[in-house]
Amino acid sequence: MQKKLWILLALGLAGMLILVACTPATTPSSGPTKEPVAATKEPVAATEEPSVATEEPGVEPEEPTVLRVGWMEEVDCWNRWGCQSYWVWGDLVYDTLLGKGYPNCEPTPRLAKAWEVSEDGLTWTIELFEGETFSDGTPVTASNLIEWIEWYNSMESLRYWFHSVYSMESLEAVDDTTIKWTTTEPSRVFLVDQRFFSMGPITQWRDVAEDEIYELENYPPVGSGPYVVTEYEPGSHVIFDARPDFARGDPPFDRIIWRFYSNPDALIAALVAGEIDLTGQIGPEHYDMLVDDPNIEVFERVATNKYELEFNLAAEGNKHPAIEDLTVRRAIDYAIDKQQIIDVALLGHGAVCPTNWACPPNMTNQVNPDLTATPYDPEKAKQLLDEAGYVDTDEDGIRETPDGQPLEFRLFFQLENAPGLTIADQISGWLQEIGIATDVEGIEYGMATEGILNGRDFDMMIYSMFTDPDGATHMDYTISCWAAASGDVGRNYPGWCNEEFEEKLYTALNALDPEVFKDNMFEAQAIINREIPFITLAGINNLQAYRTDEVEFTVEGVCHESEGGLFSFYPIMSAVPK
Repeated sequence: MQKKLWILLALGLAGMLILVACTPATTPSSGPTKEPVAATKEPVAATEEPSVATEEPGVEPEEPTVLRVGWMEEVDCWNRWGCQSYWVWGDLVYDTLLGKGYPNCEPTPRLAKAWEVSEDGLTWTIELFEGETFSDGTPVTASNLIEWIEWYNSMESLRYWFHSVYSMESLEAVDDTTIKWTTTEPSRVFLVDQRFFSMGPITQWRDVAEDEIYELENYPPVGSGPYVVTEYEPGSHVIFDARPDFARGDPPFDRIIWRFYSNPDALIAALVAGEIDLTGQIGPEHYDMLVDDPNIEVFERVATNKYELEFNLAAEGNKHPAIEDLTVRRAIDYAIDKQQIIDVALLGHGAVCPTNWACPPNMTNQVNPDLTATPYDPEKAKQLLDEAGYVDTDEDGIRETPDGQPLEFRLFFQLENAPGLTIADQISGWLQEIGIATDVEGIEYGMATEGILNGRDFDMMIYSMFTDPDGATHMDYTISCWAAASGDVGRNYPGWCNEEFEEKLYTALNALDPEVFKDNMFEAQAIINREIPFITLAGINNLQAYRTDEVEFTVEGVCHESEGGLFSFYPIMSAVPK
C-alpha cells in the first residue's frame, strides 16, 4: 500500500485531474517561493498587438491575429511540478506524447503520430513526428526524449506520478523518431499517462537536483508546444507568442493575451465590451445575460465535475458520532432535493447523478448503469430516523440520539465556490425539516485540504470534486484506504476505508481484461452507493463564453479533462480568427 501512496503523490499536488476549469485551484502550491520575473525582452503592453515584419520594402505587413482571453485565476507560479495553473497554460507551451480527444478524451496524436503495444502488453512502440523542436532549439528526438524520461524516473518525488514510468524496465531509441518503451508489468493506464506526462528538453533539466525540483522558477518555460511565454505581469496578464518553428502547422493566432480579473462581473463586462474574446469558467448566473447577445456564444460542457457532500467517517479526528450511522446518512440523502440544487444553485446548468465516482454522460463506459440517484423523500427520511431511535424528546424541533445528544452537525462549504453557500443554505433548510440542525460555515480551500484532510475536524462538507479520466485511478486517489490514511496527499475527505471495496477496486485497477475491469469497477461503485461515504449532490456543467465576431471555434466539443476548456491545445489550434 505504500507503493500506492507514492503512485498518486504528485497527482495530489497537481489536482489532476483532477478540479477542472470549473473550480478554483484544488491543490496548494508546493512550488517556488520567489515571484516569477518578467521576461528579459522589452515589455509589450497587454493592449498592444504584435508587429509583423516584412522583407519586401513598400509592402504592408499582414495584420497580426490576436486572441484575448479573460480569466479569474492568476498564475500561481511557473514551476510545472508545483503550480496548479500549469494545468491551464501548460497545454499550449508543453507537449505530451498523446492528446485528449473528444468526447471521451480518447488518446490522439501530439508528439507521437502512431503507437502500438505488444501482445503481452509490456512493450509500446511509439513513432514521433519528424522535425519537432523545443522552443530553445533542442531537437525532439527519440534519444533526447529517452534521456528526459530517464532523468524524470531518477527523481523519487516525480517518478510515482505515472505507472508507465515507475514500472519502466527499459527504453530504446530504434531510430531518431521511434521509441520502444518496455514495462515490468502490463500498464492498463499507459495511454492515460501519456496524455498528462509532458516532455521537456533535457538540456534544461539534467543538472536539476531532487531538492531543487519544486524550487526552480522555470521562467520562461521551455516546451515543444505551439506557443512560448514572452511576457508576464503579475496580477495583470501573460503574453503567449506563436512559435514560427512549430512543426505541426502554424498556430492560428500570432499572439494570445491572457488577462486576469479580480471579480466575475468585471470579466463579463470585458467580454460584452469586446475587450476580451474568450472567458474561462463563468458562473451560471451570467448565462442568461450572455446567451441572447448576437455576438456571444456560451459554450457548455455537461457534468464535468460534481458537488459532493462529504461525511467525516475517519477513525480519528473530531465529529458527531451519529455521522457514522449509515441510517443517518441515508436519511440525509433522502432529505436532499438534488434537482432543486441544480435549478436554484446552478440555475439549471448541471445534472442529477447517482452517488458514484463520476457523472454520466462523460464516463458512460466506466459508470455503473444500474445505480440511480436517491429520490427526494423527506417522509422516508423521517421514518428512517424514527425507526433508528432518533426522536425529538424535548420538542425543540431537533432530534436526539438514543443517549440524548442533539443531531446538530457542522456543515462546511468552500468560500471560493459561489454556489456553495446557496447549496449549504438549501441543505440546512431540508435537514431542519427532518429534525437535524446544522451550523453552516464557509472555509477557504487551504483549510479544506490541510485542516480537514489532516485534522479530520468536521461533520459534513460540500466539496467540488474533479473527475479523473480513469475511474479506478480516481477512486484509488479519493476513496481508498491509503488515501484515507495519507492526509492531504490523497483526496479522501470522508476518511472512509472499506475492505470489500478495496478488493474490488484494486482488481479493477490492475485488470487488463476489459470485462474484469468493468465488473469490478461496477461492483466497487455499488459499494460506494450503498455505504454512502459521500452524497453526489449535482454534476456541474462547465460554462465558457466567446465572441463569435472575433473567433470561431470549430471543435464539436472539449475533453472534460482539459482544465482550460476552449483555452487548450486542440480548440486553439483549430480556431479560426475573424
